[in-house]
Amino acid sequence: MSDGSYDRFFFACHKPAGSLVIAAEPRLHLWTGEALAAIAIEVGLFGWLMDRTR
Repeated sequence: MSDGSYDRFFFACHKPAGSLVIAAEPRLHLWTGEALAAIAIEVGLFGWLMDRTR
């Protein structure tokens, strides 16, 4: 949004060092591990991610 606010905010971490917890807010999303990998594949980001690891 142009006023600096947001509709949704995503925190993404492949392999957290410990337990990650966010507030129970419907506009906040935490994606980790297998869920993050599944989402990346689902939206077609697998190739993009692989290119970044080379």
